[in-house]
Amino acid sequence: MVLVARTLLLLSISLMLCGCASQATGKPSDPVVERISEVDPSVPATPWALRRYLREWEAAWSRWRADLAPRTEAEDNAPVYNPTPDASWKAMLRLYGRAAMAYRRRERRLAAIRTPLAMRAANDAHRAALRRQGSRLQDVSDAFDGIDPSALNRALMALQRSNVEADQDGAKWERAVIAACKASGVPIPRIVRLEFISNGQRTS
Repeated sequence: MVLVARTLLLLSISLMLCGCASQATGKPSDPVVERISEVDPSVPATPWALRRYLREWEAAWSRWRADLAPRTEAEDNAPVYNPTPDASWKAMLRLYGRAAMAYRRRERRLAAIRTPLAMRAANDAHRAALRRQGSRLQDVSDAFDGIDPSALNRALMALQRSNVEADQDGAKWERAVIAACKASGVPIPRIVRLEFISNGQRTS
């Protein structure tokens, strides 16, 4: 089993499960607000407020990327861990724990952003998605702190499913931004045009 960093500009965490035939389902994903692609035309964001929101949002995203960046050559080279508990599990515990913290920090930063009313539902939904992803990462970190390979595998499978949902959640936020920008006459930011938040899934 090998851990690899997602490098398609989202810089999240995903996993390659090699030789794993478990059918464990893991725990279900936490609910995330669904209808976030609609912007109420009766409360359009002012151009100034929307630009400020997007600027602060992108700053939080950039800091999250820095939080997730590999800190050692070993992390950058997709560290390998053994199927049974040993010292490699402790290294993965720290790696996943740091990733979980990065998601919690990003969620708190988004909570502090001055959000226009037209983007509030989308922002809240994206924060919920970040909390879910952080929880899944923490579950994996906690499993690496144990001695049960089956529990670890369940946590890994749940994280894989959450990774897919994270891209879908990102696509919803991007659509909300596009609608708000069109309604307010604000240029669509590059991170949305290039689908950085959805990992390329918005138009795939």
